[in-house]
Amino acid sequence: MGVRMSSKSCRFCSKPAILRIRYSGLLVCKKHFIEYFEKRVFRTIQKYKMIREGDKVLLGLSGGKDSIALLHIFTNLQNTLKFEILPLFIDLGIQLNNYSQVSSEIVKRNCKKLGLDVIIVKIKDEYGFSIDNVSAKKLRRPICSVCGLIKRYVLNRKTLELSVNKVATGHNLNDEATFLLQNIINTDVDLLSKFGPIQPTLEGLFVSRIKPFFETYEDDISLYATLKNLEYVDTTCPYAKDASTLQLKTIIANLENIRPGAALAMVKGFYKKIKPLLQSIREEREEKITKCKICGMPTSMEICSFCRLRDRIAKTNF
Repeated sequence: MGVRMSSKSCRFCSKPAILRIRYSGLLVCKKHFIEYFEKRVFRTIQKYKMIREGDKVLLGLSGGKDSIALLHIFTNLQNTLKFEILPLFIDLGIQLNNYSQVSSEIVKRNCKKLGLDVIIVKIKDEYGFSIDNVSAKKLRRPICSVCGLIKRYVLNRKTLELSVNKVATGHNLNDEATFLLQNIINTDVDLLSKFGPIQPTLEGLFVSRIKPFFETYEDDISLYATLKNLEYVDTTCPYAKDASTLQLKTIIANLENIRPGAALAMVKGFYKKIKPLLQSIREEREEKITKCKICGMPTSMEICSFCRLRDRIAKTNF
């Protein structure tokens, strides 16, 4: 939990504070929380050198609070940092609760309000299947894992098609702490060695990926979106209700209640002190990245995971 309601005065003015930021102890009013939040994200971008003048950034939008908040912050920073934003929404074809359609409309309304043209990629139209089809197929791989694979594939393909040099996502501090916990449990050295706020460019294969909310709590983003009256999808994806990551997020939240700031300390500490050690181990047995024989996208295998997934789905009639 990043914030807590308060009845005292704001640290920066005489107005009543609406909350106390638990991990810093700051008491702030609405105006100064918004300023504090935006400056914190800006400092994260500057600290990790995420965006440089002239960058062309593809911003992956889901319609949720994180990506919508990032869209608005990016728009505010566009003139200061002098970069171009290309918003992109991946329509996964989730018909349960009209989830994909509702998400798409919310993304389009936000982009229109900000004067931005959004790129819509409909998985069903471009690749011949949807997440609903994947669910019906009942693959051994968890549905959320398949969804992540699809999103990564589409984002990477679009970076090449649109000649962008950065991809930005709305992953927040709680997401990053959950990622650490999950992969420590799984002892996945390869994934842990890739952990961080920015993934470097691999010439001709991958462009740099950035996470401006790397040091920002999920609760703070929720409050920011509420105070700014941002429209976003406030329901969980119908396929994510049983996801193991939700249980791990609860563990992180409980840890924060016991020790405020624990998630931030864990994420920053791991990145600074432990990742370099794991990275050196991984570099000793670095896998060779080649191109998929079917689609030409980067992979460490002869045929990429996405094409193998697509082939398995194609063998079932829907």
